[in-house]
Formats: sequence, structure tokens, C-alpha cells
Amino acid sequence: MRELWASSDFIYRFHRHAPKLPASDIDLQRILNHEMSSLVSETRAIHWIVRDHQGTPWGLLSLNEISIVHRRGEVLLGIKPGGPSGIAAAAVFILFQFYFQLMQFNKLVSLIHLDNARSLKFAMHLGFVKEGLLRRHVHDPRTGQFVDMVQLGLLKEDAFHFGNQRLMQRLLRN
Repeated sequence: MRELWASSDFIYRFHRHAPKLPASDIDLQRILNHEMSSLVSETRAIHWIVRDHQGTPWGLLSLNEISIVHRRGEVLLGIKPGGPSGIAAAAVFILFQFYFQLMQFNKLVSLIHLDNARSLKFAMHLGFVKEGLLRRHVHDPRTGQFVDMVQLGLLKEDAFHFGNQRLMQRLLRN
């Protein structure tokens, strides 16, 4: 966590308004232990560190704003530059299995800054559909400007479309 959070460029791409981590490792461990032992209905979030097969951390994957009643949540994914090919897609496909099949949720949403063309393209390639433009929705801490966000959504029945199944198979072979 500290390694990933220490990169201002990574955090900016992952979550521009992410809070700073506690200075103390003991305090950070207490927070992480609390989240791990709490019910999803209490924390409304689940977080994972994305690692390669050797255990090297490459990014973070989070489900936030989880609504048990509405069976939906918001996904955030950030991968460090230079990450292994396919690691972002593999993390998302594992999330799809967990989220749609195990948890039986209905919809996954993603709010992406309009200036993040790479993330928009990636999400839409995986089947997310543009549902709306949120004009000047958030304040950008680097530029001091209010910036637009795009709301994307993915329904359970669309998560496992043919293109995603084919990509999953290709990732499994590699």
C-alpha cells in the first residue's frame, strides 16, 4: 500500500481525491484489519492489491459505494506504468467472477475522468456502456479546475460477452 500510495502519479490516476495514509504502520494496519473484519454492509467497500504471479504489487482494485439493496457498486482500478501485459484485464475478470457470479450483483459502475482516455477505452472494451456525462463534477487537485466525469455501467448479463470470454481464455493461456 505504501509503495503504491507513494507515487503521486499513480494515485492521481487511481483516485485523485484519495486520502493520505496514516503515518504510522500500526495505525494503517488497524484500519486494514478493521476493513477486513467488517461486514461489507458496514464499510460499503472492498479493496485488493493487484499482484503478478510472483507477488509483486502493481496496482489497486476497489469496490466502493457498494449497495446490497440495489446490488451495485463502483469499481476503481489503478495499475502502475510498466505493469505486466494483461494484468489489468485479468484483475477485472477476477472481479467480474467474484462480483457477478459469487455475490450475485446486478450492476457495476465506474466514474472516469473525461481526460483519462486510456481508462475510458479500456472500460468500454470490456463492455461498460456510457450512461452519462457529469459536467464539471469534481475539483481536480492538480489543475485547480472543475473537471468532467463519464459515468459507465456494466450489467451482469453483459460482463461475460463473447469478446471478454475470448480475452479471458487468451490470458489463461499466457
